[in-house]
Amino acid sequence: MKRLLKILYLLIILSLSIALSSCGDFSIQEWMDDVSFQYMNNTPSEGLEFRLNEDGISYSVWNIGFCTDENVIIPDTYKGLPVTSVYSCAFSGCTSIKRVKIPNSVVTIDMGAFDYCSSLETIVIPESVTNIVYSPFEDCTSLKNIVVNKNNQHYKSIDGNLYSKDEKTLIRYAIGKEEKSFTIPDFVTSIGSFAFEDANFLESIFMPDSVTKIGNHAFSWCTSLKSIRLSNSIDEIPWGTFNYCTSLVDVVIPNSVTQIGKDAFYSCKALVRIEIPENITEIYDSTFYNCISLKSVNIPKSVTKIGAYAFASCKSLERIVIPDSVTRIDGFAFEYSSKLTIYCEAKSFPSKWHSCWKPEDTPVVWGYAGN
Repeated sequence: MKRLLKILYLLIILSLSIALSSCGDFSIQEWMDDVSFQYMNNTPSEGLEFRLNEDGISYSVWNIGFCTDENVIIPDTYKGLPVTSVYSCAFSGCTSIKRVKIPNSVVTIDMGAFDYCSSLETIVIPESVTNIVYSPFEDCTSLKNIVVNKNNQHYKSIDGNLYSKDEKTLIRYAIGKEEKSFTIPDFVTSIGSFAFEDANFLESIFMPDSVTKIGNHAFSWCTSLKSIRLSNSIDEIPWGTFNYCTSLVDVVIPNSVTQIGKDAFYSCKALVRIEIPENITEIYDSTFYNCISLKSVNIPKSVTKIGAYAFASCKSLERIVIPDSVTRIDGFAFEYSSKLTIYCEAKSFPSKWHSCWKPEDTPVVWGYAGN
């Protein structure tokens, strides 16, 4: 019987491969990953734990329980009621799982549902899913294919990556892909929060000018990322965008940017220089914290505030000029930057600067006029 099923499976692959080669919804390989569940093993996994939802008429997959399957197939019902969601952190840390098929009864994949599933290679999302909550695939370092049923009205798979149905938002890059460079398609206008987080194979990313918005932590923990071309249409580099991109050497921030958020370049240890655009009015808390290779920074006269720990632990930073437009500096903005000399255009200590704005032994030149 098993042999017959395998033969049937191969015949279907051969007979439909030509037709699928022109299909734009997802690639042949992704379709094979999907159909292989159907023809090789479509029996629901045993040992999973479930929880009754608040509505009292449906269940959520709650935990891996005693299930030891590498290929997990979630059932569509439990105790006669539909399974409608994968609960928050349900499979988090399940390092043995390689593939997951979600039934057509599931509507929601909750936050962190598959976080730290380091062996997860493929996940199949059915037509029924309408809500994927806030990055459920964190640190899934083997994930190569996110397969979405072509009839899903909210999400779409392109080259194994997850997009909104209208293709305007890149929601999640499959971080197990081993390509070293990636060009964001020019039909994309928005990069989702955590979209590229932990994409450790990528060394370069090209962002077209069609992109107008980047979500929080969009590229955080891309530890091999050396260069990125940012869109000239964005106006914000939000919270944590590049934090722990430890190989990032140089970034050109377009003049369209008016805001650089908290922790945006936190611990970018290879970053040597940064040019802050003239439209920036505030440097937020910990924006450049622990950028230990940063040697030069230009603070434009548009800046009025420098947040707490903004340049702390920048151990290679030797010189910075603070324009007299800066009326407020919060605590420890330059802490642990031991080589630093600060040149202030202000002639004396401004009243709104925190008393611990710098280390005690850091030399300050007041009334600096550019000589």
